[in-house]
Amino acid sequence: METHPPKLVEALIERLIPRACRENVIGDWHERYRSTPQYLLTVLTELPFIVASQIRRAVTGGPMATLEELRRRSEDEHRRAWRVNLVWVIAGLVGIFTNPRIGNNNGGGLVFVAVFLTLSIFLTFRRSKNGLIGVDQYSALSISRDPYRNQLSRRLDGLYFWAGGGLFALSPGIGAMMILVLMAFPLIVLFAGWILGKPLPGSVSAAHAWFSLVVFAALCVSWAFVRVRTLRAARAIQEELDALEEADREL
Repeated sequence: METHPPKLVEALIERLIPRACRENVIGDWHERYRSTPQYLLTVLTELPFIVASQIRRAVTGGPMATLEELRRRSEDEHRRAWRVNLVWVIAGLVGIFTNPRIGNNNGGGLVFVAVFLTLSIFLTFRRSKNGLIGVDQYSALSISRDPYRNQLSRRLDGLYFWAGGGLFALSPGIGAMMILVLMAFPLIVLFAGWILGKPLPGSVSAAHAWFSLVVFAALCVSWAFVRVRTLRAARAIQEELDALEEADREL
């Protein structure tokens, strides 16, 4: 099993990281390494925010705020982002379970699927919010890093995991993208049959089908805004981590 990224890949990526935070970022990514695809995904997700944070510092000539101000900001952004995500998740679940029912479905089976899906999504939501995604990665860091920084790193991972969607972030769990996939699947089947000339199932009206399509489109558009808000919270946490690292270097 690989325990570190390929040397050539790491060397190339290292040149893209601003010198001021290079050592800390490379070390953090190295400790969180699980596979080369996961490592590259982490780089693609986090590097733009790291570069933007360092550019902002260079333009302003130093930190934009004190450590206490950055701490309050990251706490506020983290809390607000998850509130917005919770509202979106609830709306998404309502959209899923008001979708047209295609074919004959067993009532008991639907109840089981509804309970399982709801519990799975909210469990992943809670784990992401509390920074428990990949928590085992940090067990080795507990004696070598500040516990508060570990908490910030876990929160950052949770935000990135949720913003990318569980399935499409190459990580376990059911993220926000899974809600859209589960809602889209019956609609794709329904409208594909309609395009091919098949009649709608007797239990599905045309008005219901079009209404569900509009709801799905609204969820897609709203997710774009919710995701931006989630990544904004991640950026605030990253800026606090960068400021903590800079403060350490000045001691």
